[in-house]
Amino acid sequence: MSDVYVTPYLNEAQMTSGHVGLQFRPGNGGRLHPLLARPRAAGDERGILVPFGDAPAIGGAIAALLTDDARRLAMRERAYASSRSMTWPRIAERYLAAFDSARRTHRLRVVARPGNNEPARDALAQPAMPLGHFLSLTDDTGLFQHALHCVPDRAHGYCTDDNARALLVACALGKPGEQLLSDELTGRFAAFVPARLER
Repeated sequence: MSDVYVTPYLNEAQMTSGHVGLQFRPGNGGRLHPLLARPRAAGDERGILVPFGDAPAIGGAIAALLTDDARRLAMRERAYASSRSMTWPRIAERYLAAFDSARRTHRLRVVARPGNNEPARDALAQPAMPLGHFLSLTDDTGLFQHALHCVPDRAHGYCTDDNARALLVACALGKPGEQLLSDELTGRFAAFVPARLER
């Protein structure tokens, strides 16, 4: 457990990391770590924004939080309150609402083959899922965060949220004709997911 969570990103493009969002959820004992370096969080005092690459500024912000218990606790409580919409039950509710809305407002249409009044038997069949590109973006550690077309961009490394989505894909494959991913590859994706997720 920590009192301050620091994300010393080198540039603004990295600040969309899903890992930062995970820190807004409660940690051990329901505590949340005040966050350094995130503009939206800093705007309403859920965190502190410091200049990129400025080690003295980062150190000063950490020291200020560690010596001001009242501010740190207030920041933690605001961050915790704002994270309630990011818990898995809330996310599931939003997905279910979106699916229900789509089901009620869009009717499925079956398209007949030209010159035939009978609908095509395979009109509703899912196309085969090509995995070549997906597999080209993985290595012995997991799924790379970025690519230049089909070449992994090794300068950016990996991120938790992309590997979590890859794990979902690996777990969803299993219908007849689908190419299953190996347990070893699935395990690499799973290694990025925190062992304890809030319910």
